[in-house]
Amino acid sequence: MRWSVLTLVCACGHSDTHFVDAATCEPTIVYLNKDGGTYTHGAIDDPAQNISVVVDTTRTLAPFPGDAQTWTTLANCIRDALAPFHVAVTDIDPGLQPHYELVFTDTYWAGAATTHVFPASCKPGHQIEFIFGTALATPTRGCEVAMAGLAEMAALLGPGANCVDFTSPGADCDVRSFVDEEMNCVDATTAQPAPCRCDMAKATQNPFQALNALFACR
Repeated sequence: MRWSVLTLVCACGHSDTHFVDAATCEPTIVYLNKDGGTYTHGAIDDPAQNISVVVDTTRTLAPFPGDAQTWTTLANCIRDALAPFHVAVTDIDPGLQPHYELVFTDTYWAGAATTHVFPASCKPGHQIEFIFGTALATPTRGCEVAMAGLAEMAALLGPGANCVDFTSPGADCDVRSFVDEEMNCVDATTAQPAPCRCDMAKATQNPFQALNALFACR
């Protein structure tokens, strides 16, 4: 199968790296990795080679610590979250096929009680996020932080004001989704209106439309 790498300019004013099949425009692959693995630091993310800009050195990461039921609940939540988009969610390693990779492991290698880490440089092309199961109270919370990280890493979004959106920094919200509305960008700590994270000339964002543009068949 022949794959092309296209650089897209979205309505939000930034370029995104998006993988599409040149002949059939197959969906973007999002791989939910529950098995851990060995990841090496590099200048760019390369999920096919387990190279990440986030790890500080070569790190061998443990599998996700939750049981089978916890994993099923978490994975189904992510599938539901990404169902509106042109995305194929899998927990089977796609190998050399281009993909985003969400790595679910046990604890943050730096020792802090951190839920997840991802490249937050506001540059396109990042593809690997790490989520730490021992710091997550529930599988639903694991889904929420994974989706927030994917939105920031891949679509260059930031914290948003709507509490039921995955980008919201709020707690004790209802069932979340990527909401199709213009919402204020907010400060992650105070939740007060603030310039948008990756485009400080903007004050609002639409998470659904940003992800829809990123994953659209072109």
